[in-house]
Amino acid sequence: MDRTRAAVAVSCGALAVVLAVAAVLLDAALLVVVASAAAIASAVVASESAGRRLFGRSTRAELQAAALRLDEERRKALERASRYEAEAIRARHDLAAAMRASAASSVGTKATDPAGEHVMTDPSAAEPEPPDARIGPGATDEPLPDLLLDPATGTFSQLFFEASLDKRVSAARRGMRQLSLAVVDVVTDVPGSANRDSAKADPNVVASTMATVFRDADTIARADDGTFLLLFEDTPETGAVWTMERFRRRLADQNEGFTTWVGISCYPAYGFNAEQLLAQAHEALDRAREWPQDRIEITTASPE
Repeated sequence: MDRTRAAVAVSCGALAVVLAVAAVLLDAALLVVVASAAAIASAVVASESAGRRLFGRSTRAELQAAALRLDEERRKALERASRYEAEAIRARHDLAAAMRASAASSVGTKATDPAGEHVMTDPSAAEPEPPDARIGPGATDEPLPDLLLDPATGTFSQLFFEASLDKRVSAARRGMRQLSLAVVDVVTDVPGSANRDSAKADPNVVASTMATVFRDADTIARADDGTFLLLFEDTPETGAVWTMERFRRRLADQNEGFTTWVGISCYPAYGFNAEQLLAQAHEALDRAREWPQDRIEITTASPE
């Protein structure tokens, strides 16, 4: 394109010279006007071509600079995400250790002898911990007491999730980060069963699928009513929806007859504290259950 424009400029310039010479020889005023027009056209095309080359160089430089900035921002975002995940895993481990210590100390409760004096019972006489209890993502090598785990799946218990949620909301508030919470109910078709609550899907199948989809920093717990509670670190609502959609598809691809309902709430878009977020997610789950097929609902509640 630049070569074509240059050729046009040269041709117009040459034509202007020829016409100017002819105008002088023939003393024709009209040829002077035409020669002037050709000269002007040559100048315009030449300047436009030069301007385009300059603009092209400027645009390439700007694009390269923008690409470098985006790459740097992406690198910093990945570093922040890694720090947040490490922080979440460490905080979850610390909380589990604190709850473990509290449970161990509660074993040594005071008993009263016949004389009315208080004595301490032997902590070693308490029931032993499970020999090799495990959780899903971020499992520790140490066995955890039953109060931290769901006995059916080995995921965290509702008690641990609620304690962790309160601390993670506080951490998100301090770090000005987003946090998403999801409540998941998965049922399966049972011939002749009209009560969907009695048709809960195999919790181990659900938990194992979650462990393959979610990050180590995400918390997976099973509630007392058989639903699953999920906590996604540094995740807005769109990220939570896409994550739950990946889980839903993976579960549907590997199992027939499963129906997945999900309720989602997020900090700080919809709630400012743990109780509010959990209540909103449950309300969204109730709306999702109104659909006969898979459904993911986000709360519409206001944080106020």
